[in-house]
Amino acid sequence: EKKIYVLSPTLALLDTSTSGIGRVRAVNDVNGDGAKEIIVYNDDVDEYRILDTNFNILYSFGQGIGWGDALITDLDMDGVNEIILNRGSEKCAIYKISTTGIKREERGEIPSLKMEVVPNLSQRDVRVVYELPHDGKVSIEIYNVSGRRVKELFRGYQKTGTHELIWDGRDEKGKKVPAGVYWIVVKGEGETGVRKMIKIH
Repeated sequence: EKKIYVLSPTLALLDTSTSGIGRVRAVNDVNGDGAKEIIVYNDDVDEYRILDTNFNILYSFGQGIGWGDALITDLDMDGVNEIILNRGSEKCAIYKISTTGIKREERGEIPSLKMEVVPNLSQRDVRVVYELPHDGKVSIEIYNVSGRRVKELFRGYQKTGTHELIWDGRDEKGKKVPAGVYWIVVKGEGETGVRKMIKIH
């Protein structure tokens, strides 16, 4: 039916959308107005939609990208959120959010950097393995499901080849992060890798 069901912490049904709205990919304050929005993917028309909490469609975008995960965060730290649509090992598409709408970055789809997170469901340390096709600057960051950066694992220069880092499940202050969904983002020279993992306790 592709409905959205809103449940309370006790699993009581609070609200239901109409049929055919799409499958939820993320919930976050997309446009910086202080209110949560819902990102869904509708495979009937092959597009992403941003909905308000009343399930009204605010924006449609990403036509032709296909099914994938969505991360909302200020990726380039310029004060404006981006939406990263990740299609696994294929490509990432990055969209810029503004007061006038959603604009695809000029670079469009960028190659997805080869990487893996082992294991992707973990209560202990996580290995981040990635392959750089070029020498250059690299950053590796961990984001929570709300798009807030919780840890910078690495920032610096690395040579071509395969590299590996360990994330011990702690944030910038050395505290263990809560159980939940996290995104690991590796940015290289012209390529970005995004993987989702689940932290359990």
